[in-house]
Formats: sequence, C-alpha cells, structure tokens
Amino acid sequence: MENKEQRRFPEWERYLSIHEAGHALLAYLWGSRSIEIGIADENRTIVFSGDNEHNDCKAACLYDLYHDDGLTPDPKAMLSVMIAGAAAESVYTGLSIDHLMTKTAKSDSEKIAKSLELIQKRACGRPDHSKWIYLRSLSLCKSIINIYWRDIEALADLVEQKRMTPHPEIINFFESRESLKEARIYQLIDTIDRGEAA
Repeated sequence: MENKEQRRFPEWERYLSIHEAGHALLAYLWGSRSIEIGIADENRTIVFSGDNEHNDCKAACLYDLYHDDGLTPDPKAMLSVMIAGAAAESVYTGLSIDHLMTKTAKSDSEKIAKSLELIQKRACGRPDHSKWIYLRSLSLCKSIINIYWRDIEALADLVEQKRMTPHPEIINFFESRESLKEARIYQLIDTIDRGEAA
C-alpha cells in the first residue's frame, strides 16, 4: 500500500541520487563546506536553505567551490566536480560518461563547455590546453569515484530519505565516514598519478 510520502513525491530514480552524491563527494574533497542536495517535488521544484528555489529540475547539488570569476585556483577542481555526477551515474548504470553528458547530465555538459572555453582563453595560446585539462580531470574524477564508491552509495541513501539534505548534514555525513577521515585531495592525486604511471 502506498504511503502519504510516496503519493506526495514522484517515483524516485536511484541514478539521480547517485549522480548528485558524486558531485557532493568531489566538492567535499576539494574543500567545499557548504554542500546541499535536493530532490524536486511533483512540480519539479527544490527549495534549498535560505529559500533558494530551483525550478524545472529533478535534483540538484549546490556547493561553494567557485570564485567570482567562475574559476577555482585549480581548474581540475572545478571540472572534476562538474564531471563527478555523470561519472558516478556511469558506474551505477553502466552507461558511458559521454552518453550521459547528452542525456541526464546535459546541464553539467553545458557548464563544462563554458568553463573549458574560459580555460582555453586563459591558456596564453597553448593549443589543446582545455582538452588536456578536461581529460586529466575526467581521469582523476573516475579514479576517485571508484575509490569512494561505498561513500557515494551511502550518501545517495541519505539523500533519498531526506529529499532536501542541508549542508550541515552532508558535512557531518562526510566527516563521520571512516574512509574519508584522512582523505586529502592532493595526496589522492599523487597516489592516482603514481598508479597510472606504473
């Protein structure tokens, strides 16, 4: 028998919570401490804390990684967080990240394209700099998603129960995970690089 909560919200598709958990994990590892995830109601609306309303979406992850100019000090941070949703969804569904970027991750794909344009403009004439940064970020993101897959699944469970998960709860979740206690992004990058080089 359907309960009141099930009638209120549309049927939830697991891949969406996995997708948003992927964004949240990478944002956390790059230092964001203001991360929220919301699941839309039947009107495709999410109301985040501070009455910050997002419309015409199924789910969203907000994080505070950006500087005023739209870039972080390390472009790999920005890009890997944007890619992380599709990367996590790819692990869960078995579909390629490229395929997902044309389907469920279209808005991420658009943001990535704009960011890559900005990165290339700042590359001082170095050819294919943005392509190299993208491929490097993609590789990094895929490795980290695989390392912390259980954490992503556990966060997706929390998101599905809460529907709107404010930043204190997400940060408490990450800080309570034994696997993330010693996680430092640049150490992870070094470890991943050594593994790729071997």
